[in-house]
Amino acid sequence: DMTNAKAFEKDGYSGWSKWLKKNGITECACNAHARREFEESKAEDPLPSRVGLGFYTLLNMVERYIKAEGLTGKRKKDIRMGLEKPIWTAFVSWATAEYDQHPKGSAISGALGYLLKRRKGLMAYLKIPMMPIDNNACERGFKPLVKGRKTSLLLTVTASAAFSVRSSAAF
Repeated sequence: DMTNAKAFEKDGYSGWSKWLKKNGITECACNAHARREFEESKAEDPLPSRVGLGFYTLLNMVERYIKAEGLTGKRKKDIRMGLEKPIWTAFVSWATAEYDQHPKGSAISGALGYLLKRRKGLMAYLKIPMMPIDNNACERGFKPLVKGRKTSLLLTVTASAAFSVRSSAAF
């Protein structure tokens, strides 16, 4: 139930954006998805990819500190705004300058474009203490369900095939 939601963290799927805006819900983009773009561009263009990953390393160091200290609420928001916002400012500034240095269609251009296009959503978690930097925990929670679904589909297909063989053998 999204009735009382103030923020919603999502992946790159754009279908949510219009609905979230219409309902006054802050759209938070998942930084793991943006980080993955830089990870996937390393083979093609290692230096700028590693710089992007370096910015994410710094952001995640602050998040680990917040978690280790058990910070919540206003204190968590203050730490994020004081330590992570300047990292984001430098990250976006670097990405903006770097973007035009690479051919359109290259992996690093895609990573930089993904970051720049979604920067507002990627940074939204800074002001929302309950919002994580990424939705990895949520996605990990879904994995058993997806694996279970695949297993049940396999069992259904296998059982159907066995029934079919037995039925055919009867004739």
